[in-house]
Order: sequence, then C-alpha cells, then structure tokens
Amino acid sequence: MRLFISSFVLFSSWGAVVALDFPPFQSTDSYKCGQYKRGRVEDRALGQFYYGIRQVIGWLSQSFPHQELVNDGALLGDQQEWISSFENKYQQWLQFEEGNIAVLAGVLSIAIAFPIVYILIRCISACCRAVSKEKQALSATEAPWDGCKRHFLNTLLIIFVLIDVFAAASLLVTGQYAQFGLEQLPSRLNQCIDDLSLYKRETDGRIRKLLIDDWRVLNASLVTQMDGSGELVVERVKKVTGAHGIDVFMNVSQEARIIQSVLGEARDQLVRVQEEAAQFSVEFNRLKKSANTEISTCLSRENEQLKAMCRKAATLLEGFDKVDVNVDTSFMDSFDQNAVETFLLTNVSSLLNSSNGQFKTLSDQIQREIDAQTDSAKNVLRKIGDDLFIIAEQASSKIRQVNFDPLYAAVAAYTDNKEVNIVQYVRWSWYASLIITGIFVLLSLAYLFGLFYGLCGRGNSFYNDDCCTRSTGSRFYSCGIWLSIFFFTVLSICAGALFFIFSNTTHLLCDPLERPLSRPDMVTLGDRYINLFTRQQQQQQTDVSKLLADRSLAEVIRGCARNETFYQIFDMDSLYHLNELENHEREALNQLDSTLTSMIDQVNIEERMGNFLPIDLLRQLQTLRDVNVSQLSTSALKKIEDSIQELNLMDKLRSFEESLPNNEGKPQAVAMIIVQVDAIDREYAAPLRERLRVLHANLTKLNSRLGELHIPVDSLLSKLQHAQVLLSEDVRTHVISAAREVIEQLKGNCDDYIKHVKREVQQDLSSCEPIVQTIGDARDAVCEYTIDPINGSWMSMLICLGITIPIIIICTTLITLYNKIMAYPKYVPIEVRTSQCTTISSLPLSLTTRTTHDENQFMSFLQDQITPITRMRVNIILPIFDDFARQRLECWFG
Repeated sequence: MRLFISSFVLFSSWGAVVALDFPPFQSTDSYKCGQYKRGRVEDRALGQFYYGIRQVIGWLSQSFPHQELVNDGALLGDQQEWISSFENKYQQWLQFEEGNIAVLAGVLSIAIAFPIVYILIRCISACCRAVSKEKQALSATEAPWDGCKRHFLNTLLIIFVLIDVFAAASLLVTGQYAQFGLEQLPSRLNQCIDDLSLYKRETDGRIRKLLIDDWRVLNASLVTQMDGSGELVVERVKKVTGAHGIDVFMNVSQEARIIQSVLGEARDQLVRVQEEAAQFSVEFNRLKKSANTEISTCLSRENEQLKAMCRKAATLLEGFDKVDVNVDTSFMDSFDQNAVETFLLTNVSSLLNSSNGQFKTLSDQIQREIDAQTDSAKNVLRKIGDDLFIIAEQASSKIRQVNFDPLYAAVAAYTDNKEVNIVQYVRWSWYASLIITGIFVLLSLAYLFGLFYGLCGRGNSFYNDDCCTRSTGSRFYSCGIWLSIFFFTVLSICAGALFFIFSNTTHLLCDPLERPLSRPDMVTLGDRYINLFTRQQQQQQTDVSKLLADRSLAEVIRGCARNETFYQIFDMDSLYHLNELENHEREALNQLDSTLTSMIDQVNIEERMGNFLPIDLLRQLQTLRDVNVSQLSTSALKKIEDSIQELNLMDKLRSFEESLPNNEGKPQAVAMIIVQVDAIDREYAAPLRERLRVLHANLTKLNSRLGELHIPVDSLLSKLQHAQVLLSEDVRTHVISAAREVIEQLKGNCDDYIKHVKREVQQDLSSCEPIVQTIGDARDAVCEYTIDPINGSWMSMLICLGITIPIIIICTTLITLYNKIMAYPKYVPIEVRTSQCTTISSLPLSLTTRTTHDENQFMSFLQDQITPITRMRVNIILPIFDDFARQRLECWFG
C-alpha cells in the first residue's frame, strides 16, 4: 500500500509541470554601518538627559529661513557669499538666532557681572568690619539663632553641592564619550558610505539576476518540459484513465529484486557478525580467567582498601558476563520469502514490457508532433530574453552613474587635510576637556569637603583644637569661592561658545535627520541642494539628474515611509515596464501562446491503442492478490540494538574508574583488567559494534521495503481494465485533453515569472529599507554618539556654573557662621592657691546685668586683684562670657 501511494504521488508529479523555484539573491557582503552599536549597553539616564537638551534647543530655535539668508553660491561653499550674507542680512540672522543669542548674552553677562559684583561686595564688607572692631569682637561668638541659620544653610548647600557633583560627573562622562565619538566619526562615516556603495552593487545584481538569471531558469524549464512533453502527456493520460497501474506493478517487480539483493547481503553480514562475536567471546573468556586469578591473589594478600577495589573489578567482570553478542539468525530462517520469490517468478516487468511499449510508442509519436513546433516557441522565448537583457543593461548603466566619491572626499577633507590637522585639533580638544573637567571636579570637591567639615566638625573654642572643626570647612569654602570667581568668566565663555555652536548644529542637522517631515524648512533646503546637483549633472546629461529633478525630497521621504521602493517612487516603470511586463511583452507572449496552442492542434493521433491487458496477463497478475508479504521480527531488531548498547565496554570501564579513589594506587589486578578491557574494546568490541550498526540499518530498510510490497492488486487491475476500454475506443480525446493541461501549465510558468518580477519590483528591488537604515546609522554616529555628548558637556558646564552662584552666596554666609566660637566653651579648671580666690559675693551686685558700664567696672576690679600676666589672659577671655558665666566665676586664673 505504501508503494502504491508513493507511486501515485510520483505519477502525479510527472503528469504536472514542476513549479518554478527561483533561488533568492545572495549578497556578497553585509552592511557594516551599524556595527559600532553592537554590544552597546544603553544608558537610560544619559538618554533622558540628551532628550531634555534637545527639547530645550527646540524651544529656543526656530525654522531656518534659508531662502532669505543664503543664496545658491553660499550653498555651493563660496565663503564670500556667506560673509556678504552676514554683513547685509545681519538683522535676519539675529532674528533667526534670537533665542540662542538671548541665552548666550545672559550667560556672558552673568559671567562678567557676577565676579565683579561679588568682589566689590566682599571689599565693602571687609572695610566695614575693619572700622567696627568692637562689634567684630562681640560677633565672634554664636548668637542665639546662629545654629538654626547654619543648619538651614547647610541643608540648602547639600542640595546644591549634590547637583554640582552630579553635573561635574556628567561632564566627565560626556566629555569622554564626545572625545571617543569624534575620534571614531570618520571611520564610521566611511563604513556608512561603503554601505551605500554595497547597496548600489546589490541593486545592480538584483536587477541582473531578476531579468537575466531568473529568465534563464524559466527558459531552461520550458525548453526541458517541451522536449519531454510527449512523456508528460502520456503520464497525464495514464493518471486520468487509470493505466498508471502498469507502472505500479513494474515498480513492485523492481522493488522485489532490490529486496532479494538486500536479503543476500544481510545474510552475509550475519555470518560475519557471528564470526566476530565468537572471537570476542574467546578473548573475553581468556581475560576473565587471567583476571580471576589476579583478583583471588589480591583478595588474599592486599589490605582492605585495595581489596575493595578488587571486589569492584570482580563486579565489573560479572557485569560483562551479561553481554550477549550472539545474534540469533532464526528470525531470518523463519522469514517467509515466498512473497518476494512470487514477484520475481511472475516476472511482472517482462510481462508488462509489451503493454508499456504501446504507451512508449504513443509518447514518441506525440513528441515528434510537438518537436516540429518547438523551434518557433524557442525563438519567441529567445526574443523575450533579449528584451529583458536590454532592460537589465539599461538599468545597470544608470545605476553605475551613481557615484559616492564626493562623500568619501568630504570625509577625507577632515582626516587627510594637510593644512588643517583636524585629528590633532581633536586630540588637543581632549586635553582641554580634561583640564576643564578637572577644574569643575576640583571646585565640587572643595565645596564637598567644606560641607563635610561643616556638618561633621566640632564647634570652635578658645583652646587649641585640631583640624576637625567647622573653621576647616570655612577654609575649604574660601578656597572654592575664590577659585570659582577666578575661573567663572573663562568657563562661562567656553560653555556659551559650545552652546551656541552645537545647539545650532543639533537644530540644523540632527533634528531634521531624526524627524524630517516635521522640518519642512530643512526639507526644502535639501531640495535646493538636489536642484544644484541636478543642474551640474544636467550639463553632463546623466540620467540620474533627470530622475532627481522629477521628485522632491519630501515625496521620496513619504514614499519610503509607505514602504515603497525607489523604482516605484521615481516611476521607473515608465522606462522599464517591469510592473506591466505582460503588457510590455504582449506581442511576444501572444505569439508564444499561439505557438504552444498550435502544438496541440498538430497532435494527430488517429490509431487506437491495442489490447495492452490480455487475458493471460490479467490472470498472471491476479495471482499476486494472494501474496502475503511478511516482515522481519521487530523483537529481533530490538535485540540487535540492545547488543550494540551492551558492547559499549568503555562506558562501563569509565564508570568503574570514576568509582575508584583518586589518591591511592591501584592494585596490579585492577590495573591489568583496565588495560585488557581497553584493548579488547578497541580491537574486538568496537568493530563488532560498527558491524552490528550496519546490519541493524540494513535490516530496518529491508523491513520498510517489505512493507511497500503491499499493493491493492484488485483495485489496480480494475483500473487497468477500465483504461483498456477507454483507450481502445478513443485515444485522441484523452491525449488532446492531457496536452492542453500540460500546455496550460507551461503558460502558468510564464505567469509565475511575471508575478515574480512584479513582486521583486514592489518589495526587494531598490528597497528603501537599507538606505533608511544606513542614513539612520550615520545620523546616530554624528548626532547620538558625537553631538549629543558635546551637548551634554556644555549643559553640564552651564549647570555647574549656574549652581555655583547660589553655592558662593551660601558659602560666604556659612564662612562667618563656621568661624564663630561656641558661647559656652568647656574647659578644664586650673587648680590655684587659696589666697588668690575671691568669693563671688565680693563682686559688685551690679555686674549681673549686661551693660558696658558693668563690664568696665568688672574689668577694673579684676585688674586690681590679679597679676599682670593673668590680667592679659582675662582681657582675652572675658569678652566671650555672658552675665551668667560671669556670675559662675569662682577663681582667678593664675
């Protein structure tokens, strides 16, 4: 039954024209423009930072009025035209740049005004403090609310300093990214230009494959099918009438011969397997005898650890005893070969040769009739092929006119310019960025250390303290403030210059490349550049310039957004007619259709087929209905497969070696067993396993072939009798019907090629996707990997400079607060003589109030009671005491 089904499928494929399979286009290279993105780890924080900067630039910028500001000469690079535009149209330029100029003016104004104002204020403050020394002495101690002021200002300063530190870190990171992007930018752009050249070569190759190579595939298929159309028609007739049963019987007879040959080979293999299995058993028994003697010696003489190894070796040998390599051949002896011998004795092939010969004669006759008409069909196919070849050559010549040398030259102008060494400037810019970053980091660290000492340091006192006091923080603040004032103007100018240059670059280059349809001003500027290019190319009469002149840049962008190809966008079908190929080649296709149709009309089959199924042949074939084909025992095949697994001695030996201790030596018996088992496996077991595998594979195939001998004999004979009746009455009708089907399928192959051309033109040929991807990768190389980090750098600088102003103001106030001495210093009392002590009751009662008169009276009293040296100390200490501290004074200091 299986053979019948497979034969039916085979005859169905013979009776039908094989569908064309056009091989896909194979590119010789791959696109490399986006290789620099591979392995990239996306930094979301920086991505959001860059996005925010672009939003700010968008708010500050406006559409570029290039029609009013620059003429064609300026677009072509004439420096005098640019100078003239700046001089004569400066008001329009100022209006266009009003947002950026306003920011730049604000930055520069603050950069100049803030240091001057701050220095003036500090000078005035210093003069005022010098005039009022008495107030300065009284303000040296903390006032009641100074602690609250200090804590509040410290809190504000924490926020500002953290922002400053993060901005300085961002400046460091973005500066390194910008430097790396600038260094790699020329090579990345060259790779993108290489991809454009690759796209050009691929498009040329796709056109030539589609119109030349694929047509050759169609042409070869049609010619081959026309040369074998007689056989195709007859096979179609057999399929329709049921006469294909003749081929089924002949195939069964041929299959029986193959089975008989395989059976003989299998018996020979079984004999060799038995011989090798016997030799394996002999060698294994010899190993077992010698090993048992060694194991017995080991168990009687060695220590317990080595005895344990020997016992494991004995267990291993016992496991090998279970290996059964003797293949039972009874399953071959019990196999009933009568079915195969019946097919062979019936000699179906020779019986049906005469019947099949009639169909072969019919096939030859039909082929002769068709061959008389194939020359005209081949001439039509040759004409169509020549037309397609001309179209391919015309398209290739236009593609070759596209030249990317100006792009290479533009990149080389920056990398290979001997007058201006851009590479050297990039390296110097890296040094400058490191210096600027170092300055900002230094300032951030100064404020950060000052804040640390201000928060964690002890309060100041009269005594000699260490450096871990708030006054140390004030010194860090002073250092940071004056360094900030010193560098403020220069750093602001650098940040403003970078802002003005690269905000315009982002607005005029990166933003239009990212979302071109939202920037009609830059799209029209692109159209102006294209018009200038086409004007120059029209002088050379190139076809590319004509195509570019017919479409605007906006139309090309919208077409690519609709997934159209450049062939569709530029309406190249008006030149090449590939979308309407059936209309363009209508005359040739009609001629081919008429030629193929005339082949059917020329088929002249008047004779009837003879009796291809005589009574004696029918009776002989009917004897096959009683044939019972038996198959090999599946249990025997399973036993062979199990023997292959059991013969894998090395797996068992490896498991045994892994179970032994690694840190101890092996006894002689164990070492001998390991060596001999390895030798037996290599010399006897491995070849036997391989021979068993081959035997198992052959027997499995044989079993499958035996199953294919089951055929529905009665059904096939019934169909053959029906075919005998049909073909004996009217052969021509069936032949003409089958021929029409074959010719229609040949025409269908032509239609398939036309559909294939249309599909390629609408999807793959000149697709926008590679160009869009390449432009996107080039845009990322310029903007995302170079311009955006530079934007991050100047924005970080502006943030640091902006934060520096409130930091300086807060730190100036905190310096005064940090330098004040605590109102209640904790000192160690000094032991003095009793004669030098005076009770507090001897002090005037009026000293309990805080008045200048009381303080002067108290000072006079002390000066009369203490020595000159002590008097000097009191003059220093007493101003820091309040009324309560004075009342608590019990001793005079010696």
